[in-house]
Amino acid sequence: MAYATASDVRAICDLTTDDISDDDLNTIIEKATAIANADILVYVHEETVEYIDSERENDIDGENTTFYTKHKPLGDRNDDGTVDTSDIEVYYFDSEGNRTTATVISVDAALGKFVVQTAPESNYTVKVSYCYAPVDVNVGTPHALFKLAVTYLAAALAYSKIKPDQITRWTVDRITMVKQETPFRHYYNLYKEQIRRLLARVPYKKDGVDAANPLTGIIKS
Repeated sequence: MAYATASDVRAICDLTTDDISDDDLNTIIEKATAIANADILVYVHEETVEYIDSERENDIDGENTTFYTKHKPLGDRNDDGTVDTSDIEVYYFDSEGNRTTATVISVDAALGKFVVQTAPESNYTVKVSYCYAPVDVNVGTPHALFKLAVTYLAAALAYSKIKPDQITRWTVDRITMVKQETPFRHYYNLYKEQIRRLLARVPYKKDGVDAANPLTGIIKS
């Protein structure tokens, strides 16, 4: 699954199917997804599961199977566009330090919650490896800025493949001046701005943009 579609990319730029096919554009979107994830995700390696608060007690008592990460929302660790059980790893360590991989049967990305198949014994230490994001990046409910960022980046990568340069010339007082612009740089700068806003956790103002479809109202440049 992906955060953007070929139609989303074409909606913000002038690329047509004569320039690049939907199949090629979808491949580029997959690459853009991985790059965008790498730019915003924070990776956590073997975090010790322990008490967080009264709603996230993380009891290790031989019965409890529901636990919480210290950071949320969970991120798309394997770049497939979906935050699910494949994006989190849980380990049990017994009193002698022997390690066992637990089976995770469900996750709630927004809450940082995960459920394991078998409850760890009361003398176990539980550790979890995962990544988290500044906003929801689950493909079913992605933050509008993140979807837009992936779309901008895909447009940039597509232009770098098929239209690397665009030359603009104009004359003033018989002097011809040349300005070289790259569509790649234009869309890449737009991408970096969205990433900056995401990392700064700036609230997204939806003026002129439909929250359900963040590309609505975007004008081609």
